[in-house]
This record gives sequence, C-alpha cells and structure tokens, in this order.
Amino acid sequence: MVESEKGQSELSEYVAVSEWLNSEDAGAFFPNPSSLQWFIKMNRDALVESGALIPRAGRAGSLLHRVKFPEQVIAVHRLRAKQRVGTTPAKTI
Repeated sequence: MVESEKGQSELSEYVAVSEWLNSEDAGAFFPNPSSLQWFIKMNRDALVESGALIPRAGRAGSLLHRVKFPEQVIAVHRLRAKQRVGTTPAKTI
C-alpha cells in the first residue's frame, strides 16, 4: 500500500468525478458535468501521466486526485490563455 506523508493511504486522495464536481473547486471552471467530461476527454493523457486521473470503465467511473487534478486544470487553462495572447506556441498538454 502506498502511503502519503500523513500516513494515510494515497487512495484517500482520490474521489469520484461526481464528488469532485460537487466541490467548491469545480464551479469556477466547470459549470456542468458535460464540460468536465469534455476537459477530461481532451486532456486524458496528461491527466493520467500527472496522476490527476485514474480512468476506470463502467459504472464505477473515473477517480480524480483532490490536489493534482485542480493543479492540472489551472495549468491547462494558463497554457491556453498564453496561446490566445500569443506568448506560447500551440501544443497539446
């Protein structure tokens, strides 16, 4: 079992997508479940690589890391903002 610095299982840091969507963090970036699902679909590889997303098939649904997922959301939006103003070459995160 992988444990965090606090001695808790790292699994406790992951929540269901529906639970995260109901959190305060979600509202500023994702007004509805469809917008969150689209974001995950378009950024799946980077989210998995960073540990922000554990995709699961079926009714169980995917899991989002409580800390890493919001960090990735901000990183993606910052990059896109820079691309719009022309300070960063276009690339996929």
